[in-house]
Amino acid sequence: MSYNAIILGYAWVIGLVGTLGGLIAGAGLSVPLSNIYANYFNLPALSLFDWNPMVLVIGLVIPLSLLMVLTAFVIHRSLKTEPLTLLRPKEIPTGKKSWLEKLPFFQKGGFIRRFRLRLMVRSKARSFYIFIGVMFSTILLLFGLITYNSMDQLVETTYKDIQTYQYAVHYKSLQTDNTEDAVSPFTKNELSVEDNEVKINAFGIEKDTEYVQLLAEEELLNPHLSEGVVISAPLATILGVSEGDSITLENSLNDDTITVEIAGIADLYIGNNLYMPRSELNSFLGFPGAAYSGTFQEEAPTASEEIYMVEDKQKAIASFESTTGATRASVAGMAVFAILIGVIVLTLLTNLIVEENSPSISLFKVMGYQDKEISKLVLSVYTPIVLLSYFISIPLASLSLEQTMNTLVKETGFLMPTDVAWWMAAIGFVVIMLTYWLSLTLSKRKLKNVSLQEALKKYQD
Repeated sequence: MSYNAIILGYAWVIGLVGTLGGLIAGAGLSVPLSNIYANYFNLPALSLFDWNPMVLVIGLVIPLSLLMVLTAFVIHRSLKTEPLTLLRPKEIPTGKKSWLEKLPFFQKGGFIRRFRLRLMVRSKARSFYIFIGVMFSTILLLFGLITYNSMDQLVETTYKDIQTYQYAVHYKSLQTDNTEDAVSPFTKNELSVEDNEVKINAFGIEKDTEYVQLLAEEELLNPHLSEGVVISAPLATILGVSEGDSITLENSLNDDTITVEIAGIADLYIGNNLYMPRSELNSFLGFPGAAYSGTFQEEAPTASEEIYMVEDKQKAIASFESTTGATRASVAGMAVFAILIGVIVLTLLTNLIVEENSPSISLFKVMGYQDKEISKLVLSVYTPIVLLSYFISIPLASLSLEQTMNTLVKETGFLMPTDVAWWMAAIGFVVIMLTYWLSLTLSKRKLKNVSLQEALKKYQD
């Protein structure tokens, strides 16, 4: 069989089928997934798949070309070996001795311990691939867990802990009438920040209002309004500011500016919101001191021609829950995909380990070792690598998701909390270890098929 025939047989057909299958699946899922995020972020929805020829060409050519190049490289290396050498039984691998083996730690213990350590340090590439495979699966899995939990945390924090009112009534014009005790007036207006294009929803509220509890890690920030302004988490990320910094606000109504200090950043994850005392905002906007543009209240308002809009918090929560239902399903699918990737990668690598060490495995069988003992010697040796990769991946998952959200927050006005709770780490640990156990179980079947006669044939030849 010629060199080109091998490449066509092993790479071209399989790569073409896989690439076309991926394009078809991606095209089919593009519309529903786009609609999900369009509804969630209030973006224009896609009605048809965008048949951009360049996208299709890139999606077809790049993975196929990469597979062909890598396959050609591997096959070329194998074909450089003499045919008689390939026909000979495999040598019992010894590997290149590592400098780590000279350390006293590697000289202590019995044969089993020293053999496992030697196998791990002499197979640096294999250890690296397992490390990367587990890390990739862990990050995907934690992405799903963090996102799923963040949606619940967002609803709980924003709509129940901070915005404790049931209705927000917005009037067509400024009101100056006295309000009832059960109603909290507020002023709302759009402001901008000097040397920045971001638009801010500025709220002037009463510092002692019960309907807006500005919380930051369970600390109430309302009393700090006398020291400055409190902003939402998305706005703080967009402006790149923190507590104690100052920003200059611009009023488009009269071109006035005011420099204010940030007294706190609330755990409010939706909207570019800024909160300050109502009297100060009215003064900056040129409104009467007692004026207000809306009210927070517990009871539904009576019909009036003065009312422009009524925000019903329960409807907002229901709308959010219905919108995120499909997103939760996609997050669950991400977790399943992470597990599947982990099983595939780890199974392929452990099978390759069995294949490379088949002469040693055969020799162990001749010496009377049971399959369980051999599996512990050859396969389970990489358990510390799996554990190390998992625990390193936890902060990486949180950091990478946080950076992703920080990149998108300016376009979406939405910032998702990315903290990793202890139960997420526990669930992730159980899932990754079960995935690792499953891959070992599948590889043990290959290990059992290694004949004890293989080592004897080597010495017979």
